[in-house]
Amino acid sequence: MEDTVDIAKHEKYHQLKSDIPRENPKTTKQKTETWYKITNRSSVTRSTCYTALG
Repeated sequence: MEDTVDIAKHEKYHQLKSDIPRENPKTTKQKTETWYKITNRSSVTRSTCYTALG
């Protein structure tokens, strides 16, 4: 029998919310003013994900 957990009901669960504008950093041209605004607000970057995941 498998045990399942509803993660949303877990006491340590915290839903992440974003205050990043609707522009998508994946589709916004890099090195533009809009792209810098989006990426400067981000606390998780590809580099930090790579470091965290190894």
